[in-house]
Amino acid sequence: MRDIPLRKGFTLIELLVVIAIIAMLIGLLLPAVQKSRDAASRMNCQGHLKQIGLAALNYHDTAKTFPPGYTSSFDSNGNDLGPGWGWNAYLMPYMEEQALFNKLNFAIPIEAPANATIRTSSLKLLLCPAVNAPKSFPVGPRTTLGILTSTLC
Repeated sequence: MRDIPLRKGFTLIELLVVIAIIAMLIGLLLPAVQKSRDAASRMNCQGHLKQIGLAALNYHDTAKTFPPGYTSSFDSNGNDLGPGWGWNAYLMPYMEEQALFNKLNFAIPIEAPANATIRTSSLKLLLCPAVNAPKSFPVGPRTTLGILTSTLC
């Protein structure tokens, strides 16, 4: 009587079939993972927008007005000498950025060296998580907002 030898491993075809099945499953799962990442990023951005809205409302409760959209100095003919400060600079204390706001000096131009630290700062709350925005924004003649230019979703 002949003994049938026991197999102790997989054949090459069985191994290739298993690898193909795993590859197909991964191919089906990747779009689902990407959709969940996009949804999480969208939710994060919505949270940022809500916090900015709450900061504006808190500013309004304190100052009885909303922050100015843009402030700058003007010459005797009424020409804007920009660059100037944007609304987001006024909201910093309400966005948990009091320490950075304390370094800001509205009395001097935005491009003054004393304002360099704040001008080149980037607030995470103002950056959309889905966009690879620059971390600082150069300020020179005739640019607007300078500091804290936002890239919102």
